[in-house]
Amino acid sequence: MSEIDDYAEEIEEVLDKVEEILEKEVGKLRGQERIEKCSYLKARLARAKKIHRSIINEMRDLPAGAKPEWDQKAKAYDARIAKLTQDVEWAETSASRDDLKKKQVDDMTTKEITGTALQIQEQTQQSTARAKRMVEETLEMGIAIKEEVHVQGQQMAGIQENLEQIESNLKRAERQFRVFVRYL
Repeated sequence: MSEIDDYAEEIEEVLDKVEEILEKEVGKLRGQERIEKCSYLKARLARAKKIHRSIINEMRDLPAGAKPEWDQKAKAYDARIAKLTQDVEWAETSASRDDLKKKQVDDMTTKEITGTALQIQEQTQQSTARAKRMVEETLEMGIAIKEEVHVQGQQMAGIQENLEQIESNLKRAERQFRVFVRYL
C-alpha cells in the first residue's frame, strides 16, 4: 500500500468518526458538554485537513493516469470536510444559543451579562480566526499552484526548444540525404 492510500484510509477513519459522533452523540448533549464535544470534533477536522493537504502533496508524485482519480477523491474529501465543519459549527452555535435563550437579558445580573458578552466576543474571535486560517490556506494553495505553473512553464519552454532542435536536425538530415542521393 502506498503513502497516498494510507492517507486516504486515515482520512476516511477520521471523517467517519466525526460523522458518527455528530449523528449519535452531539444531538443528545446540551450546553457546555455539547460545546466541548464540538471542540473535539473541530480538532479532528483540523487533522483531516492536514491529511487532505498530505494527499494533495502526494498527488504530485503520481503517474499521470492516476491523477484524475485522486483529484476526484481529494475534491470529495474537501467537500466532506467542509460539510462536517459546517455541521459542527451549527451544533456549537445552537448550543450557545440554547444557553442564551435560557435567560433573558432582563433576568441576568451584570456579571452574567458581561460573561455572555465575553462568550459572544470569544465566538466572534474564533470565527475570525477560522476565516483568517482559511485565507492563509487559500494563499498557501495559490502560491503552490503558482510555483507548479512556473515549473510546468519551464518544462514547456524546454520541450519547445527540443522540438526546434529536432526540426532543425530533420531539415539538415533531409538536405544531407538529398546530397547523398545526387551522388548515387
